[in-house]
Amino acid sequence: MDPPHGFGIWMLCILSGWPGGPPGRLLNGDAWVQIAPVQKGSGVCQDIRPGIDITFHLYRFYDGHDAEDYKILITYDKENLTAAGINPDYPTVFYAHGYLAGPDSIESRTIRRAYAARGGYNFVTVGWRPLAGGPFYHSAVENVGPLGYQIAQMLDFMEKNAGPLKDLHLIGNNLGAHAMGVAARRTYVVRVPRITGFDPAMANISNFPLEQRLDPGDAYFVDVIDTDSPSEKRPHDFGHANFYISRAKPTKCHVPRILRFPSNYYRRGD
Repeated sequence: MDPPHGFGIWMLCILSGWPGGPPGRLLNGDAWVQIAPVQKGSGVCQDIRPGIDITFHLYRFYDGHDAEDYKILITYDKENLTAAGINPDYPTVFYAHGYLAGPDSIESRTIRRAYAARGGYNFVTVGWRPLAGGPFYHSAVENVGPLGYQIAQMLDFMEKNAGPLKDLHLIGNNLGAHAMGVAARRTYVVRVPRITGFDPAMANISNFPLEQRLDPGDAYFVDVIDTDSPSEKRPHDFGHANFYISRAKPTKCHVPRILRFPSNYYRRGD
């Protein structure tokens, strides 16, 4: 088979198909960088591989379940969904991490454990680390659309096969916020009542068409919590309610130089 559009793209597709994603490592203990980008939004390489490029981790914060124990959900697998034991009587929260992060990074653990402390939730962490790895921010942006579509498919599948999803709430950080906006627009069965975006990414995405980013029209209520520095000027608001905090004195933390430009959320520290 001839390499598509030259040797470089052919190699990119080979690395994109690496089991589990391209090899990489954590910088500063939490920022994931890898040897090559995984770009699924261009139509050049293979489609997203559910369970590899994107994973769905179900936590059940009720009935005495271990708050650190999770089940992997597989879209369109009814036996898997039944075995996971989701209880539709409890509210359901989906969370998508941002650029450089993963399903067990600091940001993901922080919000997951906050919901665990409250109790009474089905909590699904959407992991997309191979698609969000640095320093390939532009590829991560291209992956937002396909990621949102995969989330939409899972939402519709769960709605039809696990009972109506009570008080569904989609939450996303950085690029994950835009993926949740895409997901809400791409569902056919579910009508999303609420989306919360933490520091929605601006670079290379804020002027995208509405169907490719977070927008007030994506849910009945969209709220945005923005902790970026005063230098990060937003051309428009992404939600019905937009909260700007820590504008005057942004928290400082060390970020490797190669990652500084696109990493809006990572500056905050924890």
